Amino acid sequence: MKFYVLFFAVVAIGAAATYIAARRWRNSALPWIVLAGAAAVMGVLMWTHSQPDAVLSDFKKAYYAAGQIIRDDPDFLYRDEPLLFVNIPIVAWLFAPMSMMDVDTALVVMTVLGVVAVAVSLIALVRMLMLTNDQALLLAGAFAISGPLYYSLREGNTTHFVLLALIGMMWCVKIGAFGWGGLLLAAATIIKPPLALIALPFLFRRQWDFVGVFAGAGIVVLAGSLALYGIEMHRDWYDYAVRPYSQHPLAAGNVQSLDGVLARLWTGGDLDDFTPVTSLGLPFRVIRTVLAGILLVGAALVCWRARSAGGFMGTMMDASIALCLALLIAPTSWTHYYLLLLLPIALIIAGGLRAPWTGPRVAVVVAAVLLISPTVTYLASQSASTDWMIRHIIVSHYFFGGLLLLGILLEARWRAGSKPQVVPSEERAVPAKVLVAAATIR
Repeated sequence: MKFYVLFFAVVAIGAAATYIAARRWRNSALPWIVLAGAAAVMGVLMWTHSQPDAVLSDFKKAYYAAGQIIRDDPDFLYRDEPLLFVNIPIVAWLFAPMSMMDVDTALVVMTVLGVVAVAVSLIALVRMLMLTNDQALLLAGAFAISGPLYYSLREGNTTHFVLLALIGMMWCVKIGAFGWGGLLLAAATIIKPPLALIALPFLFRRQWDFVGVFAGAGIVVLAGSLALYGIEMHRDWYDYAVRPYSQHPLAAGNVQSLDGVLARLWTGGDLDDFTPVTSLGLPFRVIRTVLAGILLVGAALVCWRARSAGGFMGTMMDASIALCLALLIAPTSWTHYYLLLLLPIALIIAGGLRAPWTGPRVAVVVAAVLLISPTVTYLASQSASTDWMIRHIIVSHYFFGGLLLLGILLEARWRAGSKPQVVPSEERAVPAKVLVAAATIR
């Protein structure tokens, strides 16, 4: 638990220092220098406390290995332990070029590409949403404290590249290039299939260019994979990467889906155990299905009600609702998936809620951001009661933060669907002083 105390202390001190610098030296680079210093401290803190200890293990065990296997002997793609590659066979070719390098060089290339993707993501969001300097500082701060983002980079995963693809999708929608937006969402979905849910708001809005290209691109890639590698190999993929986890949940601590949360509540077992839990029975499946159904149907009704409200910002708010749902109700959502929630956070900072920034509203937004921001770390306590809370409740804070963020977005879209909201322009952007003060108080 020491990490969490340090984490919130660095957030509070860094936010306060950046706020003071921004107020006293508004037109200088000093606020950005202060923020960069706080981000460096946060990076060191996360590096020294993040789990697992092995660096870039996802890249080495999954992507680099898959790139080698797909070139040399594809039949072993889903049979070579401890391979962790979970995408369809054709996707492995994305990593074949790096697999031709020695592993150390490939690790450097993957890391550099990842850092560039994150930097471009931040710059693109600032420009696309036309953020003020204060708003840009807030968004950069959200990036700097994002444990899931740091975790994805540290493990050499692909989720931060998917973030960039989704931002590209948003940009295409903004300029009216819906077909290209659908193509980018298809690319993201091929890597992370639950993201297909983001297409639903575009279906509700009858954006046929977007939906048609999205569906067509996905079909073409899947057909190409089947043509190259056959049904049998895809059956191996399904048996290896999909079936075990769709039928039986994982209770490991870094699984932050509804299934994982309920499995921990049910069992409270080993948070480092990645074996599917097969003993939960019918009551678990009924409760899980009912809760997921409530979330899905409720969100669909709100998005349908508000489908004609808000233009680009409204479309992206609905897409953010679908994104939250994809993370919450997918059978397996790893902690690093939650870095994708930087998208709705950016929209909120840009004024997407279309509501005055009252104290309670600020507190709820800040709470959601802080819940999804710590990095993955080992939690333990000598107290039996505290240990029970850690294993059953506290370790699921990413899920609860995502659920809270979903509630914030649904409330905003419900209001948008009821009647036009007239909000003074100065209230549409998040006041930096209010958010920083709230974060400091917490």
